[in-house]
Amino acid sequence: ELFESVPISFFTVFRCIVIGECADNVGRPVFVLVTEAYGWTFGLLYCVTAVFMSFGLFNVIVAMFVENVVHAAKSKSRIARKERLRDKVFFAKRMLELLKVICSVYDDLHYEHTERVSVQSLLLTDVLERAEWMEITPDIFDRLRYDARVQHIFDDLDLTDDDQFHLFETLDADGSGTIDLEEFCSGIAKLRGEACRS
Repeated sequence: ELFESVPISFFTVFRCIVIGECADNVGRPVFVLVTEAYGWTFGLLYCVTAVFMSFGLFNVIVAMFVENVVHAAKSKSRIARKERLRDKVFFAKRMLELLKVICSVYDDLHYEHTERVSVQSLLLTDVLERAEWMEITPDIFDRLRYDARVQHIFDDLDLTDDDQFHLFETLDADGSGTIDLEEFCSGIAKLRGEACRS
């Protein structure tokens, strides 16, 4: 009687597959009765359909959820990146940290340990004065590129990996073989974000 017409049959299948209520009026399992009456073909068909609905539909729902979460995370990351690119104070602080690292590496190459001054203790004006007359050579820049502190600052400033790889050639605008403070700061500012080196 649960399959006496097409609409009732659809409703019975819906109850069994989707809702999980698969019993007749007296509580007997419907598809056990169908299998006993019409053979295992219907029982096998029911099992395949139940597995498909349980795993297939569940995977679709999970995939949609994961896609929405990933999309939200990417949107949040893009918004945070735009805010960083517009934040001039953030840029100034990270550039000051970068200049301190450059001064430290420069001192390591040019002065004895006893002659070096702690760069971290220097004031902003002192750092700028020292960086103004310094020229970054390829040797110094190679040391900077492999410094974990510099890599972290470059990542914070949204410099792409491709730009970081060819950064010395990009920043050396006049082709002199060295980079001064103005070339360094203006070049970093232009390369931030989605900008690509020409």
